[in-house]
Amino acid sequence: MPISLDPRIPDGALADKWANQQANFKLVSPNNKAKYKVIVIGSGLAGASAAATLAEQGYQVDCFSFNDSPRRAHSVAAQGGINAAKNYRNDGDSTYRLFYDTIKGGDFRSREANVYRLAEVSGQIIDHCVAQGIPFARDYAGYLDSRSFGGVQVSRTFYARGQTGQQLLLGAYGALNRQIHLDKVRMFTRSEMLDVVVEDGVAQGIIVRNLVSGEVSRFNAHAVIIASGGWLIKDAFDKGDERQLHIESLAELGNSLEMEIAPRTIELEERTITLSGSVEDQYDQWRDILADIYANEVGEAA
Repeated sequence: MPISLDPRIPDGALADKWANQQANFKLVSPNNKAKYKVIVIGSGLAGASAAATLAEQGYQVDCFSFNDSPRRAHSVAAQGGINAAKNYRNDGDSTYRLFYDTIKGGDFRSREANVYRLAEVSGQIIDHCVAQGIPFARDYAGYLDSRSFGGVQVSRTFYARGQTGQQLLLGAYGALNRQIHLDKVRMFTRSEMLDVVVEDGVAQGIIVRNLVSGEVSRFNAHAVIIASGGWLIKDAFDKGDERQLHIESLAELGNSLEMEIAPRTIELEERTITLSGSVEDQYDQWRDILADIYANEVGEAA
């Protein structure tokens, strides 16, 4: 069965989609939160933060990690810093500018509404991290320091020397460990999620394999949060479908290479070169030309 990825982004204006959705969510009474169980897949920055926050609010939480410790999550590799539109430098930064730069930096492939929501809450994330004790760099006056990073024109990147990812992960890990110690989170390490249990279109649990014993188990919950980064994207697709998709893609690519396309004219070293034929033919002609140039300059065949 083909996989359908539906982000379920709310309707409305871009800047109001998630704010309106949050305002219209039904609330759960504090007395009833303990009746609901939430499964969190992954224990990196997203997973550990989600598990700790939900447990702090009173929900039952089961957190599953592929590694032997949440501290080994790949979030530790995000060492450059974390962006937030707090505009401490008064250099014109804003929620929209962070949104635009993030969309552009993602090659315009990200979901715009979700990125805008990220930009909206970015300042709160920094405040949350500071409250956790993340040792962000500070200036001589004691204020949080920020720098320009990634080619942007404003200084919005908050950092902890060259260890930002590690320090953020340790902060999230500490918050998660506190909830584990209070018996509000059950932590399952060395566990691989094999499948999501879906009933009537709603995720109701997961199938998990213990990587030490090989035992396969089912865990039920009222909600499932997948915060496993990019690892799950490849693993989620059925291997048979993936192989067929790969074969079809290669076949399509082969056909396109053999198709006749418009001639290409190139000005090179006071010469006009015309490449003609299929994509493959033009590529071979261009390689021959480069080989001749190399041979003339070096004095030997390429």
